[in-house]
Amino acid sequence: MALGAIVLGSAATASAMTYEPEPPFCTPQVIEDHLKPLKRLPRLPEPPASGRVRFGPAGLHLQPLPAQVTGEGQVGYKLFLQPNAPSIHPGWKVTTTLARVDWQGRAVETIERTRRRLHTIKAGRGAGVQFEIEGVPGPYRVVSVFRSKTGQRLGEYGFYFQLLPSTNSARLALNGNVYRPGQTVFSRVENLGTEAVRYGVPYSIERLQVGTWEKAPEAPRGPWIMPLLYSAPGRSGPCNGFAVPPTMPSGRYRVVKEVTFGLRKQQQDSVNLYAEFDVVP
Repeated sequence: MALGAIVLGSAATASAMTYEPEPPFCTPQVIEDHLKPLKRLPRLPEPPASGRVRFGPAGLHLQPLPAQVTGEGQVGYKLFLQPNAPSIHPGWKVTTTLARVDWQGRAVETIERTRRRLHTIKAGRGAGVQFEIEGVPGPYRVVSVFRSKTGQRLGEYGFYFQLLPSTNSARLALNGNVYRPGQTVFSRVENLGTEAVRYGVPYSIERLQVGTWEKAPEAPRGPWIMPLLYSAPGRSGPCNGFAVPPTMPSGRYRVVKEVTFGLRKQQQDSVNLYAEFDVVP
């Protein structure tokens, strides 16, 4: 999840600055839809958007796990009752199959099949099926067939999932290329990879001087608020806003921001991202 807020640091001429309102550019957006290929696969019998199980009581819902799995993780679904709903004792027989499929939706490999009797579901303690997947990237399919105590077929639900390799890729984007004193440079982190990108509020401004990048005197110094922000895979994050001071010389500048890839400690890798812009009179 990416937080949608402008985050600012102070500079020497802060009293002379005014900040522009947040532009549409700063609204979190999908930059890279990693799950787009799944939309081309043949449709499976999914529950309605509400998640209500059509052959169960009104309070029973089914929710699939996230469709994107990076590196390794779980696929499947959860069955749960709405808060304060009475417990149910369906006694259903549920057969669930996990299969790796091709991009035409045809099963390539049946990985696992479970047969379970669903005796009781309580509010606050649901049920469902989860499988671990790893190894071969690509599409997977989970299908569950529900039968009554007597073996009567009640219904079927199915979902696609995609296992993606772990990739670290991000860029720093600006809402423009050329700015004048008094205008605000809005920058955001765009995550093109499949791992999350984490970062804080601080950033810097550098100026190109005789072929060398040097920290600009107008660069923000803080104090900074210190929340931990992040851009989800394939999405943009919140904006930094740098108000160009009236006294800032014309020239070539860049925004510099440090980010860290991955959420697990063993995967963390910090780098600087850069985005260049010009200041003109």
